[in-house]
Amino acid sequence: MRGRVALVVAVGLVVLTGCLSPLPDDDAVDHSDRWNTTDDVTYFLEDDTFTAVVRVDNLNGTELEIWQRDPFGGDNPVQVAGVEFREDDGDVIQLGEDEVDTSGDRTVVTLPAEEGRLAYVAEKRGGEFSHPSPVTGTVRVHVPEGRDARDFFLGRISPGEYQAAGENPLVLRWDELERGTYVTVEYYREGYPYVLIGALVLLVIAAAAVVYYYRRLLEEQKRKKLGP
Repeated sequence: MRGRVALVVAVGLVVLTGCLSPLPDDDAVDHSDRWNTTDDVTYFLEDDTFTAVVRVDNLNGTELEIWQRDPFGGDNPVQVAGVEFREDDGDVIQLGEDEVDTSGDRTVVTLPAEEGRLAYVAEKRGGEFSHPSPVTGTVRVHVPEGRDARDFFLGRISPGEYQAAGENPLVLRWDELERGTYVTVEYYREGYPYVLIGALVLLVIAAAAVVYYYRRLLEEQKRKKLGP
């Protein structure tokens, strides 16, 4: 009986996890407005997902590896959706389960040609993005509109030597990164620093008011003890 209950719970968790996944269905993905990029790797960040467009011309072979770091410093495969390959003549090929292998410690995508661009959608956590560049070359990151990452205390951009290639939305660019270099961007809503400063000012005013109140209260008690 317990075994059956455990099996039902396990199946339920798997189904629930699948339903809660932010990854879109393959048929709902459209990369048509994102193929035209001059960089070797381009990331478009969304709320809970990102789209990567990778030029594969300099690969040694027809396999591209996609991975992420686990908490122990090892590699884990990345679950991807909407995997498409665009040939240099403009033809787009949708890749399915037969071309995407996640059985090892890295996701391996078998490409239909040695030249072209590969696009895929993967999951990220809110305002945090961290992904290793799958090829060597220039890297560009499109931060969501209305977000920034350049405040030292609230955001993070790594590697540090980048260029702001665009504003509103913010676009970050690295001239040359080695394959496997982690690109990390932690961003926040524009104007949030002012909200934080305003909150701190209110806290300071409230603390000053409390201190003033208790000082007046202590002085009044002293006067009562001393009498007329």
